Amino acid sequence: MENNEVVDGYVSDVSEYGAFVRIGPVEALLHKSQILDEPIQVNMGIRRIEGAQSGKHIEEGSHVRSRVVSKAINQNDPRASKIGLNCKMDGLGAAGWITEND
Repeated sequence: MENNEVVDGYVSDVSEYGAFVRIGPVEALLHKSQILDEPIQVNMGIRRIEGAQSGKHIEEGSHVRSRVVSKAINQNDPRASKIGLNCKMDGLGAAGWITEND
């Protein structure tokens, strides 16, 4: 996995600061500031992150296509790796968003 590489994964957890995305054996952080170009609302009650204007959302189990923006891979323990993601570019985001833009 390299910086700027486009990867596919599934949201494994939602937190107040973003979503954790499972990519193969590792989890990456999709910070809420890197999801959409609009204000974001995090609803921990239903574990969902939603754009305040568009209504686009991701939640646990959502398929997400994103770009790697930072990485620190731990070869001995891949689960301890730190990977940052971004979904703000065209062709990235939840599966439903990508289809809407085509």
